[in-house]
Amino acid sequence: MKNKKNITKVLKISIDISFWLMLVLILLLSAESYKGSNEAESVLVFYTILRLILGGAVLYVLYSLKKIILTIEDKKPFDCKNIKRFNNIAKSIFLFGLIQSISKLPSQKGFLLIGIPNFNIHADILIYIILGCLALVLGQVFKLAIEIKDENDLTI
Repeated sequence: MKNKKNITKVLKISIDISFWLMLVLILLLSAESYKGSNEAESVLVFYTILRLILGGAVLYVLYSLKKIILTIEDKKPFDCKNIKRFNNIAKSIFLFGLIQSISKLPSQKGFLLIGIPNFNIHADILIYIILGCLALVLGQVFKLAIEIKDENDLTI
């Protein structure tokens, strides 16, 4: 039992550190991109907006993971809120993939799945699709577990 508490403690600390580092990085990179840049203002604004959306989604995923870990620590992981958290994490992961695809559209670098003039889909989008689906499956598993738990509570 002590080993499980150590794991959750390490996960909480890791998520907290990641959250604050990510927040600082988002703010610094957003401000730094405007210093001494040769790019057109509209391109900088576009990439800054993408960076802020992506950063916000990452922060939301980290926050949701911490909330899930807290429910595990309290020995109440099968909560309806965790189902919503997993579904929202899945949406955020799909958003990561979409933003990465948008940012790589003009690029010919990397392994291309589809590469036609002015439109490219890179293979790394599959990682986001798979991880998003995994989060959705976890949400459904938790939903089923809650239904089974509620049935068992009624029979006792």
